[in-house]
Amino acid sequence: MKLEYLIFKEDKDSKIFLAPTVGNIRLQILPGIMVIDSMVLGQLQSLHKRFFLSLPPNTKVYIQEVFKPYGPVEYGEPLFKGVSNLQLDKEIQEEGTSIKNSNSSTSYSIRAPMDGIFYRKPKPESPPFVKEGDPIHLGQTIGLIEVMKTFYPIYVEELPFPEKGWVEKFCVDDGQEIKKGEPILTVQWLET
Repeated sequence: MKLEYLIFKEDKDSKIFLAPTVGNIRLQILPGIMVIDSMVLGQLQSLHKRFFLSLPPNTKVYIQEVFKPYGPVEYGEPLFKGVSNLQLDKEIQEEGTSIKNSNSSTSYSIRAPMDGIFYRKPKPESPPFVKEGDPIHLGQTIGLIEVMKTFYPIYVEELPFPEKGWVEKFCVDDGQEIKKGEPILTVQWLET
């Protein structure tokens, strides 16, 4: 399978991502998750060829709305809308898809962007992505949330953090069900 970049158009403070060609699409994204250019977002089948879909290089957005998760599409048909981390709307921030302050000025909770089963490891026999006391940095994967047999990586997101920190404690066990907005872990950030 070949990689195909989604095309997009600017729409005020967001980007509308469009089908790069005619075909049948199946996206694997949900509103509220962060996606980056190295992630496969779904597949497109066109003229007996199957393509993986990805964001254009150097693109990172939070999915705000999915218009067409699957089915036949035309060239340029809107698929989903994304906003950059600096343009997150108030609703997404309040629902816990970004990282929120806890009581301490340098301690934050990373919250679940969706309902599902949280996993600390990529495979049962693998070590966890991070452990309590581990150093942590922006963009790092901290776990996975499984929704309907699809695994979504959970990242340390950009706002409102300084550059480095460490995992203070996990609020959810490996394999435990979690609801959207519930804390996954707390992170203590280093003052720089």
